[in-house]
Amino acid sequence: MFTLSVLCAILFWGGFVPSNILELAAIVATPPLSGGIVAYMIMSEGATAMGRPELVTLALAVLVLQSFVGYPLTSFPLKREARHLLGDYKSGKTLAQAGSCEEGKTLLPQLPSKYVTNNTTLFKVAVAGLIGMVITSWTNEIISRYVILLIVGVILAEIGFLDRSPLIKSQVFGFTSVVIVGFVVVSGIAVATPDVVAP
Repeated sequence: MFTLSVLCAILFWGGFVPSNILELAAIVATPPLSGGIVAYMIMSEGATAMGRPELVTLALAVLVLQSFVGYPLTSFPLKREARHLLGDYKSGKTLAQAGSCEEGKTLLPQLPSKYVTNNTTLFKVAVAGLIGMVITSWTNEIISRYVILLIVGVILAEIGFLDRSPLIKSQVFGFTSVVIVGFVVVSGIAVATPDVVAP
């Protein structure tokens, strides 16, 4: 909802500018504000297909600035709210609910705990990715492959095939985050030639 409202506001104010460059910039740069790396990748692929490398650079700049500026800014209200909730808990206004984080029953039977290892968890993630890529090739990528992979992951988690937060449980979340961010930054910087940055 936030992305849609920002996009509408930018497009409205951009309508007063005679060129359509601002509209394209708004369409490409707004999704990374709330969609993060996946939204950036979708927008950069679209901008590259249009032959507009400057829009890829703009989307990367928005993603990086949001990370450096947005995250610290959001930490202040979150800390304030955490202090408020902690004060309510200590004073007895709020009670902790026991058992609220327990997982419910799933459609598929779960593996015995002796077989649940990092390798089996990563194997399930690989199978989910394979299913998503097969569906993507069958549909000729009518919908973005990232959206299809997201939908497949949600469905497989709901029926009990995938664990919740599998990368954290298999202890590879930090490594994969570094690899993904490195890939995104390197691919974005490769497009940001001096001609693109300062035409």
